[in-house]
Amino acid sequence: VSDGSRSSKPPRTHSDRYKEAVRATHLIASELADISDEREFEQMLQFVLSQWRNARQSKRTGSATGTAAGKPVDTAGHEPVVLPPIVSPKSPRIRRASESRDLSLSTAQISKIKLERAARSSSDNSEADEDLHAEDEADEDVQEEEAQDDAAPSEYKHGVNIKLNPKARKVGRPGKKRQKTAAGERADRVWFTAAEEGRRLAGEVTLIALADSLDAEQPGLEEVQRRLGGVLVKYTSAEKKRPLLKSLKSPVLNLDAFYLLPPLLLKSCIRLLPFKNTNDNPVTLDGVEPTPTSGPMEVVQIKDVGSFSREQIETFQRVTHMKEQVSLGLDLYKWILQDALPALPAELHATAEATAAAIVSSYPFASIDGLPKVAEYCYAMLYRATPPTWLSDACIRALCARLVSNYPSARYGGLQTRLFETAKKSPKTKRSKLTGCTMAEDIAQRVAVQVEEEGVGTIMIPVNFDNAHWCCIIVKVDAQRIYCYDPLNQSEYLNAVLQYATSLKQQALSSFEVYALNTPIQFDLFSCGVFVCWAFIRYVVQGAHRDMSKGSSLIRRRFELFYFVLTGK
Repeated sequence: VSDGSRSSKPPRTHSDRYKEAVRATHLIASELADISDEREFEQMLQFVLSQWRNARQSKRTGSATGTAAGKPVDTAGHEPVVLPPIVSPKSPRIRRASESRDLSLSTAQISKIKLERAARSSSDNSEADEDLHAEDEADEDVQEEEAQDDAAPSEYKHGVNIKLNPKARKVGRPGKKRQKTAAGERADRVWFTAAEEGRRLAGEVTLIALADSLDAEQPGLEEVQRRLGGVLVKYTSAEKKRPLLKSLKSPVLNLDAFYLLPPLLLKSCIRLLPFKNTNDNPVTLDGVEPTPTSGPMEVVQIKDVGSFSREQIETFQRVTHMKEQVSLGLDLYKWILQDALPALPAELHATAEATAAAIVSSYPFASIDGLPKVAEYCYAMLYRATPPTWLSDACIRALCARLVSNYPSARYGGLQTRLFETAKKSPKTKRSKLTGCTMAEDIAQRVAVQVEEEGVGTIMIPVNFDNAHWCCIIVKVDAQRIYCYDPLNQSEYLNAVLQYATSLKQQALSSFEVYALNTPIQFDLFSCGVFVCWAFIRYVVQGAHRDMSKGSSLIRRRFELFYFVLTGK
């Protein structure tokens, strides 16, 4: 590189000089670290330190005498820098140069230099024992050598001429794009730390192991909430992405996923998976399923998220459902102590507190004593007794099971359901018109058999419309009447229930009369299940409460319904 090209470049800043110095020292340090021999490493380290010490000492003396002697000074930072000769008795190159220099000196000067070198060699031997005096001796050596250089001929005064090539490739790994790569790495580190903390709280390293351990131990709500607290919801920004179902032979899966997918994205994945229990491939409950052979695997792929197997998606859904039930259970615990307790009479306060304690100390999926050993009859179904949640069909069927168990005259006819998908819309009102409501044949046959049994007084048939509204049909055998009840008292639902009752009459109860009930009326949008349950209780239990008005009365009815399903009292 010519001097003219260097003079056109701007001078290096302190930061640029620091970067170049760091790069050079890193290269030297990496080479030194690769030396396995301890003795050789110590020798090389002392050599590097002595070279740097001599260079620093030469710079100090040169700065004091260089200007006066008329030596060139590097002011721009890019001119060729003339360094003084590096003095070290251990350097073979300097030793050869000094020997060749001795040939042109006088005999007196040669003898003087030899005596000084002998003194320096003795001082170097003492340097290994006393490090504190080594630097002072090295300073004296440098000053003596500089004096010798001044006395030597001019052709031997030139040092090493160093020129740096700015186009040379830098050694080391390439730089990173700080805008995206570094930000992504920081986010990954945050999620990794959160996942490790979640594993520590859960006591397990995988989601399926966590769910299985909770089912085996069955702790209380607070313990379940603590262990599930570290399982976070990830990829919330990808909630509206479209998953794809593929059949791959050797898929690459996210096996270490200790997080949950967003609710909408998880529902899309569940809808995408085909039914596992089919007529061609049924799930065996009383035996061991065959081990699946090697073949294509169902994989759900989500862009920018990853690939998951059916087992992983089902585990996500299982843990998500468990977290939702724990939240509902704690809400029920608060509702009993904050809302139900003030609405109850004083003699029932201890009962309410004991019930709340039993709820918070029970596992959500633990079975309830006194009910059939069915998976749906668990504590989780009672969590929906708090407003504004709807009662599920499991809770209504559990109530019917309690009534049948406590009162021999009561019977459960079955659950009649109707979806709006096949309903016709009226062109004038633009609303669904429920027509063609026919009672299911199995329910009609069961009711016909129950009516003929001795001692049967009441038959209960709950009716559900599109998982959105509850109605009911009550058959009184002694009075030979079929009662239809809609808590909202809307003509749309009431007419549909009347059609079901008429169909039941035509199929099994020809001598019975159909009547419509219009009291009590529901005044909100979520208490239809509670009103249907109390309609069953009033027609089975003599002298049951009939006050369902808004306020403390409805709160008391809710707690009494919940307590009756839980204890049967």
